[in-house]
Amino acid sequence: MDTSTVTADVEIGGDTGDDHDPRYPHRRKAFGMTIGKLADTLDDGAITVRATGDQITVRQVNDSPAFVIDGKEYPSTMRGWQVLGERVGIPEALATQLWDQYPAEGESLLNTLYHGSTSTHAIRVHPDFGVRDIRPATTLYIPPSAIAGVLAERLGADGEVSSFSIDRNFLLDVVSPVSPERWRGDAAVGDITATGLTISQKLSPTQFHAPKVGLYFHRLICTNGMIVRRPEDKVDARMTEIETASDWLAAFDGLVNEMLGRSEHIIDSFYDMRNEKIANPAQWLRRVGRELGLSDRIILRLTDALVEWVDDRGEATAFDLVNLVTHFANAPGGRGDDSRRLMLVGGAMVTEHHIRCSTCQSRLD
Repeated sequence: MDTSTVTADVEIGGDTGDDHDPRYPHRRKAFGMTIGKLADTLDDGAITVRATGDQITVRQVNDSPAFVIDGKEYPSTMRGWQVLGERVGIPEALATQLWDQYPAEGESLLNTLYHGSTSTHAIRVHPDFGVRDIRPATTLYIPPSAIAGVLAERLGADGEVSSFSIDRNFLLDVVSPVSPERWRGDAAVGDITATGLTISQKLSPTQFHAPKVGLYFHRLICTNGMIVRRPEDKVDARMTEIETASDWLAAFDGLVNEMLGRSEHIIDSFYDMRNEKIANPAQWLRRVGRELGLSDRIILRLTDALVEWVDDRGEATAFDLVNLVTHFANAPGGRGDDSRRLMLVGGAMVTEHHIRCSTCQSRLD
């Protein structure tokens, strides 16, 4: 496959394809930041302080509000109350109500719960924004900035962020800078897919959840994104050889390196699907979509769009059908995690090949 003419004259989220191609009405907008810059931005300047419960005091009334941790004052905030409350079993809604309406009662409750405990806590605090996280001192904490830093190191700091969000979940899709190994496809016709990585992590102020990591493939000509994820592609903090944050990050770096080594084969397999003709693409989409967990609502949208993808004989290639699925991840009006699910299904279509009945498309293997 010719990759010798890969150049950097296209943008990850730009209109690199034919604007009039009816198959690609939607474009995924670039986030507009490099991986290295994002890693620096995520480093919010918070520090970790260790303290026992009797060294934590909430001071909300009478004096100027503050969290006093091991004798040092930090700003008292509603978010801090929610975090401290969750650690001792106070629901977020109740902590918010106490902060807003009953500060004296809230101060008394929090201090009673903490002063009765001698457990040691690791508390992440910011000098301007107060308490950010609190967890048992023995629990690992890996900040999103450190995870992004590993991706910047492995892919290149000048690689692009395709999408990013951080709230209750940390979601990140990043794409490698231009290279013959990571940008592959059919350079002769300008159809290139860039290799990247995707992170999905549940964030909690009281415990660490290992992120799900997958290979992310971004087809530049249509800005389609595709995710290939395996259950074993994760670093479990409970592994016996992991005792510190440095241990976890070293293991994560090794995993990322191993995953990137698989990427060339996956992209080549994707483009090989151009030679795989599907005689009944609607039935294929219905059968494969249901096997991979797509709802009937999404499958109906996909089959309705097939008219732009089939040839004069009503056939399409497996390559076309993968692109149809991943393109709908860019479409507006989806529900919940529709976009992520479509990108995962597109990746599974490439990596999970099965022998199928030519009529009903049922698996024969």
